[in-house]
Amino acid sequence: MLKRIFLIILFGSFLICCHQKPSAVVKDIEVTNEQTPYWMQFIILELGKIADSTFNDSKDLNSILSFKIIDTKGTVKPVSMEKAIKLYYSNTKNNSPLVYPIFEIKNSSKVILPVFGKGLWDKIWAKVVVYKKTFKVLQIEFDHKGETPGFGANISEPEFKSQFIGSILNLNQASYSLYKNYERLIKGDSKIDAISGATITSMGAIEMLNKGLLKYKVYLH
Repeated sequence: MLKRIFLIILFGSFLICCHQKPSAVVKDIEVTNEQTPYWMQFIILELGKIADSTFNDSKDLNSILSFKIIDTKGTVKPVSMEKAIKLYYSNTKNNSPLVYPIFEIKNSSKVILPVFGKGLWDKIWAKVVVYKKTFKVLQIEFDHKGETPGFGANISEPEFKSQFIGSILNLNQASYSLYKNYERLIKGDSKIDAISGATITSMGAIEMLNKGLLKYKVYLH
């Protein structure tokens, strides 16, 4: 008797599964494939917010930014949004990127210049908003993959970032010097104080900026 009931339940479950519409399953897969990857959505929103504080998911990044790359020879070429963002994402994982993306803010003389480097534990990177006519730094946003909370991770905090605002880039040599307790650790133009307890990450951030921003010399001139 129990065996018969079990067979009836099993057969009924089979019939229900067979009567499901396969098109619904296919449709779900298709929608997933057509969606923008999460990491790309995040970068789009991040760049959009830098260019326009009112930017949100309902707006098109192409309406406020133009996209270019600069290659190893200093040649600047226009590219699609997708290609520029993929290059940016790839560079955050690359210890020695050779090609750099450029994000120009439309209807202005401002440009977002990404730079990439190494902190204490892993990759660090930054997006530097520069006024092209004077090389003045208007905004800077640091990010990292694995710096220590309360120490190296503080490169993302206002106290560290504010030191760069208003500085003028030197496109012929190092733009920034780094000091720790009045001792100069890195030679450069604008003085930056190291984060307490995060000397190596601070040095990595300054070296990243000094080397990375020089990559854009041909573009800015």
